[in-house]
Amino acid sequence: MLIHDGALKALRILKLNSFEAYIVGGAVRDHFLGLQSQDIDIVTNAKLHEIENIFSDYKIVKYKKGHTYGVLINNMFVEISTFDGDNIYEDLMNRDFTINAIAYSLDNGFVDPFNGIEAIEDKILKSPKAFDEMIAHDPLRILRAIRFSISLDMKISEELKEALNKNAYLLEQVNKQRFTKDLNIILESSKPSVYIRDYFEVFAQIFKPLRECYNFQQHSNWHHLDVLEHTLAVLDYTKPNLVLRLTALLHDIMKPSAFTLDSNGIGHFYNHHILSKDYAIQILSKLSYSNEVINRVARLIYYHDRSMSLKKASLLKFLNKVGDKDLDLYFDLRRADITGQNPSLIYRLNDIDKIEKIINEYIKNKEPYKLANLKIDGNHLLSMGYTQERIKIILEDVLSKTISGQLANERDILIKYVTDIKKKELQ
Repeated sequence: MLIHDGALKALRILKLNSFEAYIVGGAVRDHFLGLQSQDIDIVTNAKLHEIENIFSDYKIVKYKKGHTYGVLINNMFVEISTFDGDNIYEDLMNRDFTINAIAYSLDNGFVDPFNGIEAIEDKILKSPKAFDEMIAHDPLRILRAIRFSISLDMKISEELKEALNKNAYLLEQVNKQRFTKDLNIILESSKPSVYIRDYFEVFAQIFKPLRECYNFQQHSNWHHLDVLEHTLAVLDYTKPNLVLRLTALLHDIMKPSAFTLDSNGIGHFYNHHILSKDYAIQILSKLSYSNEVINRVARLIYYHDRSMSLKKASLLKFLNKVGDKDLDLYFDLRRADITGQNPSLIYRLNDIDKIEKIINEYIKNKEPYKLANLKIDGNHLLSMGYTQERIKIILEDVLSKTISGQLANERDILIKYVTDIKKKELQ
């Protein structure tokens, strides 16, 4: 096995101090998959204080998980842990899947008591223990199993699938901040609906309102699918961008809470965009997504169902409210949303194409949809004697009237308009 010189040095130092030392986990697995591994994990029978003493000449980071130190050797961090158990066999037995339960030592070469190499060749996830016991050891392994099936192209047996769904409630014990790495890989996969359907209990445990979306009929000519199936269709129709996929997953998630049925038997979901936006902010914060991601998702959800016409005033008003950031994602979402609705209404995609083209022209031509595009600015008003407090109010008024078409965005016209206002104020 080709070993980074930093890890090799760590193995030799432990051996020189009469301790056992093995490379384990992803680095060994990736060796058999023909992949390069950036993370090197070493396990040893040395206790934590002994590891600290042995590597006292090196920079050491103490990790929160309690039995691991990160040691900086030859410009790379090597994670060194005490055995999870009394020996290497018990340590490997306590690992999640047999593909990760292979060890390598300088003296013994590969140690594979649970046939992990065979599982890698067969591309199947097995466990050194019963699945229920393996999951109970660390419920995050539920999401890791799904992630491995995607990123490593590993098969999940029906037995393991059943165990993942059955034990999904255990995820409640896990800090939600630990979910994001696995969730991102799942959501950015080529067809995320497959995993949400197969592991519905898992996703309904993380995103609890999702359960109410299951088989929730919309009673609307706009939709031929229930809320969940519509959501999954939108997910699959969007491109694999994290912000977009999070938006697609959550854009209608609170629809059942907003449902009303009118006297004609038609379903309505008033303010579902607000409820879904609020829930998205709440859950994505708990999952420790960045404020930037949360704000982008929230804005896309809030405006995802906004009606637009081809009229210039309508589109400028839209740009003023929505802004010109993430418009590519916005229109991708709108197309996916329409595609996931009643097929007889698919013609609306043509309108979206026209609107996107016009809006991009407005942005290119710097049409007056924001203050920066007006032909006058605060300096003009300041020179006329307007106070700082009044300047913003006046400019917002000017912008509103240029958007509506009441004023042309021409410097002389705008100067005259604000001059007339000033004259009236002085009378």
